[in-house]
Amino acid sequence: MAERVVTPSFSPIHVPAPVVTRSGESTSVTAHPYLSRAVHQAIVAPPGTAIELRGAVRADLRAVGGPIVTLFGHCLFDDARGTTTDHTVSLPPLRGSTAPLSFVIEPVVHRR
Repeated sequence: MAERVVTPSFSPIHVPAPVVTRSGESTSVTAHPYLSRAVHQAIVAPPGTAIELRGAVRADLRAVGGPIVTLFGHCLFDDARGTTTDHTVSLPPLRGSTAPLSFVIEPVVHRR
């Protein structure tokens, strides 16, 4: 049975139904978004290489009565041998900001 997601099937990022917990005045929403199978299949690492992406997205929804939401993610694309590396290079981060969203993606290349 497929996992129920709150994003459309064509979305490059899938978000499972979140778990909401409340304690007094505090509300916590937990979800573990992930890249779709199509995105994973589209990003192919060269032989002996792994491409790692770490990132975060911040959405400030206070203007519409919502909270500030921060999501963190991590993906690894490799050739099944690329994770055993001799050389690691951190590339410059990619940053973007347009109200109400901002993001940063930190790519790392691992080579054997």
